[in-house]
Amino acid sequence: MKTLAIAAALLLTASAPAHAVYKCVVNGKTVFSQTPCAEDAEQIELKVVRPTDEQIAQQAQIGQRYDKMSTGYALDRQIQTLEQKIGARRAELDRLRATRDRQLSALRRMKDHANNNLAGATWEGSLSDEMQAINQKFDTDARLLTDEIAALNAEKSALVIEKTKLKSAPEH
Repeated sequence: MKTLAIAAALLLTASAPAHAVYKCVVNGKTVFSQTPCAEDAEQIELKVVRPTDEQIAQQAQIGQRYDKMSTGYALDRQIQTLEQKIGARRAELDRLRATRDRQLSALRRMKDHANNNLAGATWEGSLSDEMQAINQKFDTDARLLTDEIAALNAEKSALVIEKTKLKSAPEH
């Protein structure tokens, strides 16, 4: 607290230029200040190095290249995510198809055991209705998945086009 009061007093009475920096040892610790902070304060001359216009332009180009690369990586990640989603939907479609095929196969085997009489014909008709319902459900579910796959592919294509444009864009 005492050091703070001394520093505040020195700030008020200092007549040093605003860019001056002083190095002092106060209570065994090295301190840097805009004003002399002790009797043995050593003024340090600051060397300000300003970049040339060429260096500024080079840094701007590096920044633009970095932004371009970063955008390209982000597009790659989005494309990869879409490819994973497309693969998952295709696998789901294959599972639906396999389930439908198993169900239809089981119903066909049951139809083979139908008796050749009125009861057998009724049962066979019932099995045919069930087969038709299975096919209709598969068609509806498959259409939804196919539409979703098409939408994901369209989104992926748009990202691929955007990435191609990014690669071919001239650097400034």
